[in-house]
Amino acid sequence: MKYTILVFCTLCCTWIATTAQIFSVTNFESQAVGTPFIRSLWQADGFTTDTWDNGLADRTMIDNTTSVSGTKSLRVTYPAGEYGPGPNGTQVPLLFTAQNEAYMSYWVRFSENFSWGTTSEGGKLPGLAGGARCSGCAVCTGTNGFSARLMWRPGGKAVLYLYHLDKVNACGDNLDLVFPGGENVIFQKGVWYHIMERVKINSSPTTYDGEVEVWVNGQHVLLTTGYRFVTNTDKVDALYFSTFHGGSDATWAPTETCYTWFDDVKIGATKADVDYVSCTGPQIGSNKTLCGATSVTLDANVSPTNATFIWLHNGTTIGNSQTIQVSSPGEYVVVYDSLGCVRKDTVSVTNVLAPQLGADRFICSSSFETLHANVEGIGVSYVWKKNSNIIANATSSSLTVKDAGSYSVTVSASGCADASDEVEVTSGLLQVSDASGAVNSPVTLSVQNAGTDYGWYTVSAGGTQVYQGKDYTTTIPATNSYLYVQDNLGYSGIVGKLQPVTGGTYTDNRFDRRMKFEVFRTLTLDSISVYPVATQNVTVRILASDQSTVVSTITYTNLSAGEQRIKIGTQLSPGIYYMDAAGTTDKLSHSYEADTDIHFPYTVDGLISILGSNLAWIDAKPYYLFFYKWRVTAGNYCARTPVLLSNTSSVVPVSQTIQLEAGWNLISTNVHPTDSSIATVFTGLQVQQIKNADVFWKLGQAAELNKLTHIQAGMGYLVLMNTAGSLTISGIPCTSVVQYAPTGWQLIGYPCTGVLPYAPIPISNYFNVTNCEIIKNFDGFWEPGGTANSITNFEQGKGYFLKK
Repeated sequence: MKYTILVFCTLCCTWIATTAQIFSVTNFESQAVGTPFIRSLWQADGFTTDTWDNGLADRTMIDNTTSVSGTKSLRVTYPAGEYGPGPNGTQVPLLFTAQNEAYMSYWVRFSENFSWGTTSEGGKLPGLAGGARCSGCAVCTGTNGFSARLMWRPGGKAVLYLYHLDKVNACGDNLDLVFPGGENVIFQKGVWYHIMERVKINSSPTTYDGEVEVWVNGQHVLLTTGYRFVTNTDKVDALYFSTFHGGSDATWAPTETCYTWFDDVKIGATKADVDYVSCTGPQIGSNKTLCGATSVTLDANVSPTNATFIWLHNGTTIGNSQTIQVSSPGEYVVVYDSLGCVRKDTVSVTNVLAPQLGADRFICSSSFETLHANVEGIGVSYVWKKNSNIIANATSSSLTVKDAGSYSVTVSASGCADASDEVEVTSGLLQVSDASGAVNSPVTLSVQNAGTDYGWYTVSAGGTQVYQGKDYTTTIPATNSYLYVQDNLGYSGIVGKLQPVTGGTYTDNRFDRRMKFEVFRTLTLDSISVYPVATQNVTVRILASDQSTVVSTITYTNLSAGEQRIKIGTQLSPGIYYMDAAGTTDKLSHSYEADTDIHFPYTVDGLISILGSNLAWIDAKPYYLFFYKWRVTAGNYCARTPVLLSNTSSVVPVSQTIQLEAGWNLISTNVHPTDSSIATVFTGLQVQQIKNADVFWKLGQAAELNKLTHIQAGMGYLVLMNTAGSLTISGIPCTSVVQYAPTGWQLIGYPCTGVLPYAPIPISNYFNVTNCEIIKNFDGFWEPGGTANSITNFEQGKGYFLKK
């Protein structure tokens, strides 16, 4: 039996004890740019190659336009109109001593113009193999080897492409790579991906215990087990470096000449030998301009401890320190190496102004969106506009926004012509108007969307709900601040079986067999996956509980074999429904009882439950019919919506200064600045991470992962600094009562008293045995009624751990 398991935690895996040993590794730094990376050069870098290859001399080249570590990578060319390994891509088996289990990894990047194919989309990527490396639609006999390459499929979807003794498909079995959250791995053009694979050989000719495991960017995306790869003495003995379009005809060929780049190719005996290294690299920041200046300083903005730096200008080494002064336009690259963490960053220095706001934005995954002009320099000024109106006090190189609109920035500097760029921001957040008024005046905030179950919070993520309902009446605070509201019934996720598995799948065209499901509240069935057996038309119908009334029907023509993700887009009200494929022109795959992972019902509590089929004998087996990986949405599933409360009374702003040490600091602020975004509050400081009790912000991390975006007065924060610095924050003193969670550990700050000047305040003024177990910070601790307390006062600028 074969089983495919999507593992959400690497601790679930049991590893075979193996001595760490890297067999071969290259970062392509040894050869000159433009050099074809032929077999003798692979060998010079420590690899053992087979006696043949396809395309190394004609379609590979050392390139310095992009890389992961160092400055070079291997570029592979896929000529327009060509397919197959003869005229397209490249192939070379990279051999090593036969192993029962082996690991490999590499980085890969698809060019921005990459063509997945013409009308058939798919192509090979390197993977482990053994023996004669069974492939090319051959029958795997157990004595002609096996192969476990990867492929891109339509739209860049990533799959394992597996040839084994008991394969179901003539041309290899396709197994989807799926992130822990249930999303397919989809390769994006112009982005580097780290691919890591483990293959374990079966222990005897009759034992089904072979395994393949895959990680992408350090995330576990596939564990599939129960295979027979060989019946002879062959083992895992090669990284089959194989990449090309196809497919067996011109429909698979790229529509234009395109490229991939590979870097840091590794083969080893253990996961640690080839593993993804997650580390903080250099962050030079926005592009720089020489307008109004003779030189600019470039800073890697990363810890210099145990690190080396190499700066390059247009490919030539020009320095080896953390910072460098430059006076010529061009592209500058810093390569950072610290204890095995090798990363680089690139910045352009120009003698003109060229702001770049990037692609249009959609606000949903976070409460705010930060726009960057992406140009900085000495004496550069910025004017931001929304819908052609100047935004007051918006004069920095970035702007944090929460509302839809047309935003533009005009950049000015001495000696250069002004330049502008514009971006369109749309929003999926709830519709709630901001409010203003005199301090302590009442105001009612109302959600304009349908529904009544909304939760109101004082923070953008985590925290304690302060009110539940559509309309929330509160008072205007002394200083401008945000409230946040979310749809408590909002949902977006996957339900149902994720995919069929090898050895547990039938194909059928008896589409009077239907899936039965129940909807408990209004939702939208967005999309599903089906698995056609050949190129065919697929129709999906949703029927009412009487199994005759058609609620919706949709047909897709000429879908290829293998997984096809299709849009349904049907809104359903509460009730019983059925889904079938009546009208589909050929067979679809479905799971049967040999797949022990079938477990009805598949349920999202209070929303939907997939119950089984329309036939009792099918449910008794059980079968899982035709339709996989249902994506459903309900209500508003975006991040919390920020609502600005503005005090129109006259309040005098003050400044607060906090000294930050290199390393971790535990701080709090007591003023509300005009812009409380992290980018603005900590501008000019070498900050690596900021955390509160719920979420965090990390330098260089993707914006959608940085859930902490703003600093709230009166709350505690852990701040990691590369070097010491002074944080000065100006605004209105905070006076509001900070909401704490009812129990557990949390981070708090100096109380928001509004009393100036700030002075030590006895902790006992706020906490006692009824609301506190202990309070700690880096200086000491305090317990209610304690006789050994080493701290007794709250001090301005400091943060504290509170256990209630």
